[in-house]
Amino acid sequence: MKSELSALISSELSTDPLDALEAVARGLYDYVAAHPGAGGTDYVDVCQVYGFLRAYLNKVRQEVGFSLPEVNLGTDRGNNLRNITAFVGAVLSQIGGRRVHLGTEAAIKKGEEILNDRFIPPVVYEFGESDVSRLNSLIAELRQLIINAEELTEGHKQRLLRRLDGLQSEVAKKVSNVDRMWGVAGEVWMTAKTVIANPEKANEWMTVIAKLLAIVAAAQAMAHGLPTTELASLAW
Repeated sequence: MKSELSALISSELSTDPLDALEAVARGLYDYVAAHPGAGGTDYVDVCQVYGFLRAYLNKVRQEVGFSLPEVNLGTDRGNNLRNITAFVGAVLSQIGGRRVHLGTEAAIKKGEEILNDRFIPPVVYEFGESDVSRLNSLIAELRQLIINAEELTEGHKQRLLRRLDGLQSEVAKKVSNVDRMWGVAGEVWMTAKTVIANPEKANEWMTVIAKLLAIVAAAQAMAHGLPTTELASLAW
């Protein structure tokens, strides 16, 4: 079999049926167009690739959303080649149409999502007065732990303290975003795990952080209609 035809059916197919069909069909169509009236072994090779393409299309017809009638091949080699070429051309046309259809559906869905997003009310996370007071108290505890940590350089301390200051500035009864709270808590947690040598001291840091995050998680759960009692109790 000619190497360019052999590669069409011996190479690994794309996992996307449309891409796989298009690769084989396009390769066969281009080969026949470049070798009109293919004879001898070329003709046999073309028929083999056609048989492969037809069998694969039948296998994935439900996934790709179209199928084509089988070609009637007879005793005239020229007519057979023309019929095979017409079949392959029809496959390529169907693939193009299917891609247009899928692209159109995707664009419409994206437009609908954009519109729907505009009408989704923003999520608001609410903290009670006791929660706000507790958060400020826990942040103050973390600040003191950082100041007293002998393992930290002065630069590292100042960076963490600035992060805590930014966090504390966002503590309010209603907030629209709690990402900074999780981010700062995560950074301080990692510092405790990797820098603080005394296990008891490190555990003290992590206990304070866990209490802080319990309050944040409870507010998130409440905003999404989930149970909060067990989470909130961990903060005290």
